[in-house]
Amino acid sequence: MQSSERQSYLEIFDRILNTVLESEAYLFSDAEQRVLAEFSKLDRHSRYLYTRIFMRKQAWHRVSGLNYGEDMVVEQSCKYLAACPQGSEPFLLTECEVGNCDEAVALLLLPELKAMAKAKGIKQMANKPKEALCSAILKTAKQRTVVSFFKKNKDDSAKQRQNGLIQEVLKITGPLVQLNPVVSELFERLHLVFFRSATHLGDNNSMRSAVLAIIGQIRFPSYTVVRSPDLFASRDDVVRYKMLVEIGYQMEVLLTALVKETERHRQGWDIYLSYKNDWQKLLESLKQPQQPEASKRLEQMAINYWRRHFTPDWALVRI
Repeated sequence: MQSSERQSYLEIFDRILNTVLESEAYLFSDAEQRVLAEFSKLDRHSRYLYTRIFMRKQAWHRVSGLNYGEDMVVEQSCKYLAACPQGSEPFLLTECEVGNCDEAVALLLLPELKAMAKAKGIKQMANKPKEALCSAILKTAKQRTVVSFFKKNKDDSAKQRQNGLIQEVLKITGPLVQLNPVVSELFERLHLVFFRSATHLGDNNSMRSAVLAIIGQIRFPSYTVVRSPDLFASRDDVVRYKMLVEIGYQMEVLLTALVKETERHRQGWDIYLSYKNDWQKLLESLKQPQQPEASKRLEQMAINYWRRHFTPDWALVRI
């Protein structure tokens, strides 16, 4: 990757961090601000590597497959990002966090699964899909050997077989990293506050658009940006708003299900029922006589209608 394009990723990520913390730091707890401060202290390549992994968002990444610089530099950056600063969270988790056989086996590519199946003596797997290979290999980890049958502690024996399979997988994949969900959720909120996009974060291309604009691949009309520092009332509002937006997006996806896909309709109904009481409470609160201060706030919100799009109550309507 050209250095100018790499610079653009760092530029927009740092701009997001600095802009939000300059006037909207009150939307983040002291502990969260410490995590963000630790990120700012990282070297440039480590910050760039985290940015690229953050944008990809898949669960596990093989360190050997992170083609964002020289191998030694990438490995060193992964170690920095996986280190746990005092009183803070690591930015990345390592293969030590692979917790079960299902998760481990799913990391293997089809040729690797075929080779493992062959080594374990599993037959008739030549033209099988990945799911069938995974199931067959997982079955071997659950089968008891003659020796384990006579052991008193059978639970320990089963655990040893499962741990053994995980280690086999890790020998093939090599070191792994994935986003620490605690930290990645923090950065998602940071981006939400910066871009002020009411869409689901998984469908939000604001970050990519910003990068493409910096490197000149897309162009926007020039305009003056004026940010309102009080768009969100509090940290709790941002957390709840983000959660409800994501659930609303999940509902939209479920609503596209075909009539015969009853399980997906049932999932949507369950989500609706879980938030029905919240919705009824909101309706009841709107019927109550408003205090002068609250009435004035509603009047102001009527004037600034667009601000309602960034309240938890607005997001709740979509569920």
